[in-house]
Amino acid sequence: KIGTFLTGASLICKCIYSVEPGENAIVFSKIGGGIQNKVYTPGYHFYIPFLQEIIDMNKNITYDHLTETGTKDLQKVLLKIRLFYKPVEKSLPQIHLDLNKDYMKKVLPALTNEVSKAVIAKYDAESLLKNRENVSVEIKKELIN
Repeated sequence: KIGTFLTGASLICKCIYSVEPGENAIVFSKIGGGIQNKVYTPGYHFYIPFLQEIIDMNKNITYDHLTETGTKDLQKVLLKIRLFYKPVEKSLPQIHLDLNKDYMKKVLPALTNEVSKAVIAKYDAESLLKNRENVSVEIKKELIN
C-alpha cells in the first residue's frame, strides 16, 4: 500500500507546475491545439506531462540599448537607454506564435533605435545638454506609444 501511495504521490507531483512571481507561462499542447490561449499567472497549476509543455514567458524584463546618433547640428551622441518592459498578458500566446520566446530581441532594438534617433535629431548639442530631463521624458513617451 505504501508503494502505491508513493507512486501516486510522485505522479501527482509531476503534474504540478509552479509559475514564479513576476512571470507568466503558456502551454503548448502536443495533441490537438498547439499553443493554448490560457496564460498561467504566478502560483501552482496542473498540466499533463508528455502531452503538454510549459513555456515560461518573463513579464518584467530589462533591455539595455546602446546607440550612436546625430543631433540637429550633426554632432554625434552616444546614448544608452534602459527599458523595463512588460508584455500584455493576454497577448502572450499570440506574441509567442508570431515572434517566439525571444520576441524582445526582435522588436526592441529596432523600436528603441528608431525612437531615440527621431527624438535626438530634434535637438542641437547645446539644447540636448540643457534639456536632458525633457529629452528623457520625450523618449519615454514615444516608446510607450
